[in-house]
Amino acid sequence: MRSLLTTIVVACTSVLSACSGTTQQSASEFKTNVASIFDPQIAAQQNYDRALAEYQNCFAANPTNRNACEQQRQAMEAAVKVLASTLNTGR
Repeated sequence: MRSLLTTIVVACTSVLSACSGTTQQSASEFKTNVASIFDPQIAAQQNYDRALAEYQNCFAANPTNRNACEQQRQAMEAAVKVLASTLNTGR
């Protein structure tokens, strides 16, 4: 099933790249986004990456006020718990 899905994603990416002249970077992002729909681990990793970046950006903007980034820290911690649960279950 997974190899069939991979084949479909690659085919769709190739068609879209050929039709729209998208770059390899865009095609790679497209494959990752499509894969995240079918793989909770990829979606959890993307969510964690976003939460981490938002926390780091907030912290960089507020280096003397850690409390300013409490919401981003909590979101990052929640995202890492979800990611860990997908890794622990093998999905």
